[in-house]
Amino acid sequence: MANPTGIINGSKVLLKTFVGGQQVVVGGLLTNTSNYNNELIDISNKSDPDFRYFLEGEGEQSLDHSCDCLFSSDAAYQLIRTRWQTKTIDAYIVDYGDKSEQYDFAVSSLGDNANKNEAANTSITLTSSGEIGRLQPDRLAIDTNTDLAIDTNGDYAYG
Repeated sequence: MANPTGIINGSKVLLKTFVGGQQVVVGGLLTNTSNYNNELIDISNKSDPDFRYFLEGEGEQSLDHSCDCLFSSDAAYQLIRTRWQTKTIDAYIVDYGDKSEQYDFAVSSLGDNANKNEAANTSITLTSSGEIGRLQPDRLAIDTNTDLAIDTNGDYAYG
């Protein structure tokens, strides 16, 4: 497969990750949804049964990122599938063209889509692990279009 140009179905959103310390393009995102979650701590009690109260500033926060991805290569597909199988937590970058966000994610679900007369793609859900941080655009100074491949030994390669 060819490396996506970043303009797929009117979108410039790319999913990237790191292999051997090198940033690589996983694929172009046909759909893209980020759900920021707060798991609030309920402190309601019987003295006021008509209302619910939460402990302010406390509770777990997480991010679920769902997308339909058109992979840049077969190797990129295999990499994501392997990370799902091994339950690996890795850094991923969602590149919007004018800004990028980096998070530590586990691949929590995959679903292959092969609709009639459409390119095959994969639905991916990434679930955050650890603190939710953001990579500021001015800190992103790495080649953003490195393709991922599998070398003759079956190892992941980039270039």
